[in-house]
Amino acid sequence: MKKIKSLFATGLITVLPVLITINIMSWIFKFLNNYLRQNIFVKEMTSYLLKYEFYSKFTTQVLVYLIAMLIIILTIIIAGLAMRNVIGKKIAKKIDLLFSNIPLVKPIYTTILQIRHLMFTSNTKAYQKVVMIEYPRKGIYSLGFLTNRENQLFEEILGGKKLLNIFIPTSPNPTSGMFIMVEADTVKELDIKIEDAVKLIISGGAIVPKINKN
Repeated sequence: MKKIKSLFATGLITVLPVLITINIMSWIFKFLNNYLRQNIFVKEMTSYLLKYEFYSKFTTQVLVYLIAMLIIILTIIIAGLAMRNVIGKKIAKKIDLLFSNIPLVKPIYTTILQIRHLMFTSNTKAYQKVVMIEYPRKGIYSLGFLTNRENQLFEEILGGKKLLNIFIPTSPNPTSGMFIMVEADTVKELDIKIEDAVKLIISGGAIVPKINKN
């Protein structure tokens, strides 16, 4: 029975990332498909091409969908380029402010913004290093982020013990968690990128960083 459980767990770990990826891609496809069906531009272009019988109905729909998808991709790329300049950043701030003031949308939107910031800001000064400590008790290990090596005030209070400031994030939302101060000799610093650690936390341990063999 134990062997069956072990094999099932191994199989689940192997299959789960594939199933999650397929489900996400399926959701994106359905979302885009529904959007394109209702889009006025798509409807008008399809009607125009069918009116003059340039192609068959199926070929026309495929062609229009491809053109619409290309426009969407180009729009996203242009938006990305725009966000890199001063004007684009100002527009982004106004959009963030708008959504952040809508009562029901605010908690969801702000959480997504915080996660996006953690995922794509690798040079953040707040998190200096990924660490591992025994927390909340012995035998249980937790990932954390080193936020400060200097803690003179509390070191003096505790008689000169070297302390490190650690932020322990929660899963699947790494923007919330616990701030703790830990003795330096109990902290294990890891050679893991901050964004990889964030992915690990968000996925609940499903996305494990690759080991650097160099």
